[in-house]
Amino acid sequence: MSECIDKHFEEKLHHYELGLLSEEERCELELHLLECEHCYNRLARFARAVDLMKHSRKVRDLAREMSEGETVDAVEVATDIRKPKFRKIIWPTLVPISIAAVLVFLFLILKDWQLEFRPSQEALAQKNRMAIMHFENLSDTADSLKLGEMVSNLLTAALSESRFIQVVSSQRINDLKAYMSRKEERSIDSIGTLELAEEANARWVLSGTYMQDKTDIILTMQLVDVASGDVIATERITGDTSMTVFSLVDQLTARVKNNLLPPEEARLETDRLVADVTTHSARAYRYYLEGVEYNNKVYREEAARSFEKVIEYDSTFAMAYYHLALLRDRSYIDGAMKYIDRAGTRDRYYIRSLEASAERNWTAAIEELKALIKRYPDEKDAYYRLGLFYYSLDSTEQAIEYLNRAVNIDPLNKLAYNHLAYSYNQLGDYNQAIWAINQYIAIAPGEANPYDTRGDIYRLNGRIDEAIASYGQAIAINPKFVHSLSYLGVSYLFKDETDSAFVAFRKLLTVADNAIDRANARIYQAYIPLVEGRLNKAMEVTDDIITADRIDQVSTGPLLSKYLLKAFIYYEMKNYSQAEAEMEKFIPLYRQLHPDDNVNHNDFYAQILIQNGRKSRAEEVLQQLAGDTGRYICGMYNYRYAEGVLNLSEGNAAAAVRNFKQAAESANKFSYFYMLGQAYLAAAQYDSAITIFEKLLEYYEPGRAFMGTWSVKAHYYLGTAYEAVGRYDDAVGEYRTFLHLWRNADPVFEELPAARERLKKLENKS
Repeated sequence: MSECIDKHFEEKLHHYELGLLSEEERCELELHLLECEHCYNRLARFARAVDLMKHSRKVRDLAREMSEGETVDAVEVATDIRKPKFRKIIWPTLVPISIAAVLVFLFLILKDWQLEFRPSQEALAQKNRMAIMHFENLSDTADSLKLGEMVSNLLTAALSESRFIQVVSSQRINDLKAYMSRKEERSIDSIGTLELAEEANARWVLSGTYMQDKTDIILTMQLVDVASGDVIATERITGDTSMTVFSLVDQLTARVKNNLLPPEEARLETDRLVADVTTHSARAYRYYLEGVEYNNKVYREEAARSFEKVIEYDSTFAMAYYHLALLRDRSYIDGAMKYIDRAGTRDRYYIRSLEASAERNWTAAIEELKALIKRYPDEKDAYYRLGLFYYSLDSTEQAIEYLNRAVNIDPLNKLAYNHLAYSYNQLGDYNQAIWAINQYIAIAPGEANPYDTRGDIYRLNGRIDEAIASYGQAIAINPKFVHSLSYLGVSYLFKDETDSAFVAFRKLLTVADNAIDRANARIYQAYIPLVEGRLNKAMEVTDDIITADRIDQVSTGPLLSKYLLKAFIYYEMKNYSQAEAEMEKFIPLYRQLHPDDNVNHNDFYAQILIQNGRKSRAEEVLQQLAGDTGRYICGMYNYRYAEGVLNLSEGNAAAAVRNFKQAAESANKFSYFYMLGQAYLAAAQYDSAITIFEKLLEYYEPGRAFMGTWSVKAHYYLGTAYEAVGRYDDAVGEYRTFLHLWRNADPVFEELPAARERLKKLENKS
């Protein structure tokens, strides 16, 4: 518009900018500015002049010369970020105004100033790097309600939205404190603010205090230039107890920006209330910080419960859903996406990445994280998650690259070392795997998780006694560490120490504190009679634990796994009709739980059909799998396995070897290698069979215990391969081991009389 729609308001513009209007007059004028473009633009020119007064040394010197000897009290007006947004742009800070300054101000209005060009926002953010320290709670030195911690974290969240300030994350500050304390063998409290900020490569450091009494809440802030140690600004924000910590942090955020940013950058900022990028509930935020702390300690259950508490107090807290999607199940990602507009810029990258991964769009998931670290280069969690993605995609070298970058940011990054150990092990570098996990142990000798991981590395490399010892160390630290308890039991099971396995599995059940964990724990009880060859007992136990799951109202994966186990037990009983019936109950329920998976378990289903004489139906399943090989990676190896079973049934051992080999190369599954060994035996390729069965007997995974009878039969078939190549002593050893393990087995197994006969023959020969 070329003219004001109401001249009455235009005349008040100068008084407004100088803070001379009453509260009622100011509110009236601000409503007018929402409607009148002419006045809004004029006031924007005023704001530009004010900014130049604040930031131009020439202008300040001119004002000082004109006002020499003059004393005028400063006029201070409280900044209220809840007012219309244009007020934040027009009058960003409060400055003392003298009569001389007013004259300069009016002069500036008429001058055509040119803005200077600045570096790109990204380069500027790198330069404008700020470290925010923990706010000291003067009212409660223990900070029992995490109020000081809340202020520093909220301020970090708010300033992280800036396009011109790069904020060192709260986690990064905590990591640096721990690293410097450990490296220099000194207490965390002795680490000075400036040296910590310097270690973080920060240009500025902000510290402050929180204090609350019966009537007031007071936040103070000190902003320091790290290089010189000079105090740039101090601020004090006071509010009554009816105000929230969020609104006070918003005011403090505005003050920080106004003290740091040149005027043209301050005007370009789009400010959001910190509650709008986190939560409006102090209790929810307190539980959120608690959940993050638990998560960093790998206390997953405790962390999950804290995030569930967050949602109780604020059902729109997007990042609480994000963490629950990682800790509980991916269905929570729907909540994170629903409320993503209420998350900060940094957090949105994480949410979108997880949502893409839930849809198996790995490219998009990775690109989101790469975009995140481009804007927030200190985000160790983004590097860590990139490492996990590449690890899961079998790009192990890239996984190691990103995990090492996470460690470079935080040399005490426990989880990065944890997955570096697994990644190096997957690459076949056992020594580097042990080095990585020992780094984790050195960082956190009092935590259970690194000993658990070291147990895994030992176990995966066939060092079962060392694995048992390491799992025992984990359980000694945390008797409820579920993973160590389960794998300790499995390890004892493979050593034929069934009493010790039973104790571990019973303990696993007693420490489970929710229905799903109990359901997961119960299945291990069936593994003991299964490995002992006591099929009737295994079936009895399986029926009992299914009943227990139903009483616990479990209807998800942990229950379905028992139905699959029943099908396997019937298969081993040679009751193929009943095995088929169990699979036909299991598969629809599995598809209902996993609607995007049309292929998994069809391989074993086809195997049962072939053994049951239903070859035509098995071929139908094979045709379906063949059609899914292009859509699903697992479709290919499911198809190859089922085709291999069909080849064996038709006496085509060479084709069976080819198919089982392709399946085993695609998926490291016990059953695939077991059937490949059978195919090598059928093809009279005994050396290859020996290699496979020797490998299987060092495969210490629960999947082997699930197919416990095949685990023990591997000893028998390895013996037959040894015998075939003339390694008679080795064959005798395997037959004796087999017969000892199945000393109480049901007589249904044809391998038992065959092993006795072969052993007797070899013993007589010797």
